[in-house]
Amino acid sequence: AHEIRNPLSSLNINIELLREELGAEDHLSQKEEIHSLINFISYETLRLENNLKEFLDFNRLPPLRFEWVHLNEVLDSVVRLLRPDAQMKNAKIETHFQKKLPLVKIDVSQFNLALSNLIVNSIQAVSEKGEIHLFTRGSKRNVFIILRDNGVGISKENLPRIFDFMFSTKPTGSGLGLSIAKKIISDHHGEISVRSEVNRGSTFRIRIPLTSKS
Repeated sequence: AHEIRNPLSSLNINIELLREELGAEDHLSQKEEIHSLINFISYETLRLENNLKEFLDFNRLPPLRFEWVHLNEVLDSVVRLLRPDAQMKNAKIETHFQKKLPLVKIDVSQFNLALSNLIVNSIQAVSEKGEIHLFTRGSKRNVFIILRDNGVGISKENLPRIFDFMFSTKPTGSGLGLSIAKKIISDHHGEISVRSEVNRGSTFRIRIPLTSKS
């Protein structure tokens, strides 16, 4: 990580020096074009830094610390945190939680990360006035989380790859969000699947097995 971070820090310093030098020049005929290029380099550097952070997060997930919790309460806190992001797009997140779900044994922090990544993915997929619906359901052996959006959807060609490490269909995506979510859910002995149609939206389904409390 240091072998990448140090050159990025040096690059950022030099970008700022270039900005200062450019600001002092009054007679450059291509000043605006150069300034635009510097901004582009700065943006790409920031994107690399964010990708590096996500890559390190993926490889440094701490050991799981399980606790018995009410799943609806955990999901509600994630939704409340991300609802303003949806509102910025005039989209909405609606919850449809089954009452009296059995307690689940999860690592709350990592589970929050997994669900946040999935919901952020849906927020990015929907257009203005888009809708995201989050459901919980329970059975004797499992609890289920269903996340449904009416966003752009995923093509048949890309659908088998969306959980692959560093695979992304977005120009600025790192391709780590969904793979991190799948890893965390797998670490909980759960499963995640997705159904999607282009321009119709996507539905993610998570199954978490109930564990004996003994």
